[in-house]
Amino acid sequence: MQEEGMKRRNFLKGAAASGALLLYRPGLVEAGPDLSRQSAFLYDSIKCINCGVCEKACKRVNGLPEHASVIYMSQNASGLPVHITRRNSCMQCIRPACVRACPTGATFLRGNGLVSYDSQKCAACGYCVDACPFKHPRMSRPAYFNLRNVWVNRCTSCGACAQACPEDALHFNFRQDILTMAKERLAQIKSTYSLPQAQLYGEEDLNLIWILAGSPDKYDLPGPTAAAVVDTSLAFWKDIVRPTTLLLSLMATGILGVTYFFARRNHLKELARLKQIEEEEKDVK
Repeated sequence: MQEEGMKRRNFLKGAAASGALLLYRPGLVEAGPDLSRQSAFLYDSIKCINCGVCEKACKRVNGLPEHASVIYMSQNASGLPVHITRRNSCMQCIRPACVRACPTGATFLRGNGLVSYDSQKCAACGYCVDACPFKHPRMSRPAYFNLRNVWVNRCTSCGACAQACPEDALHFNFRQDILTMAKERLAQIKSTYSLPQAQLYGEEDLNLIWILAGSPDKYDLPGPTAAAVVDTSLAFWKDIVRPTTLLLSLMATGILGVTYFFARRNHLKELARLKQIEEEEKDVK
């Protein structure tokens, strides 16, 4: 009975986090995250059974084509006492390089700190694919001169995958609650299994926090600081080169506009002068 009550409370908290996500208006956030409004996902790789329900829920809610998927599940027999599953999806970096790299604002941070994606703004440039330290985004092969056929597997942070998980392996909630749950589960795992290297992954840098049965390399994951590193060239391009280019373009447009205005005015004056001369000549005749 107590366990049922805990599940009910967790469900209500998850629903509250989902509601908060819908209330936040999308916008590019360059400042540091507000932890009091932060949401996060928890992925327990030990509980996950690779059933694919989260993949199907993601496709259904986001209206993805049959061949497309934002989440890819894979299993890895690594010699550990338990069979582990790896979730291949957006890692929800707290300081996402993809957001800095995106030139159109298609990839952005929501007010609750989660990375999201607007397909209507995507120019299919592939910058987010190159910028991601986890090499997750994939871009479909475009048909020539037809951007409508281009598709990028970007997460919209809708939370449908967590709500659909039948094994309690995936959760979506406020970040502080997710961290508390993750630490409690980790302690339980270490007391139940012979997994001395079991650990949390992404506690400092990600909003998709993993429970790992072993070291990150068993999951083909980079070091824990990978998400914290933002390429300085991206910052230089986004914060200096791009605004400067935009400013110069606006200045050039303004100069052309002013030039056209004076040229047009002088042209009209010349037409008026010629017309006046023509009328004077008619009067003389």
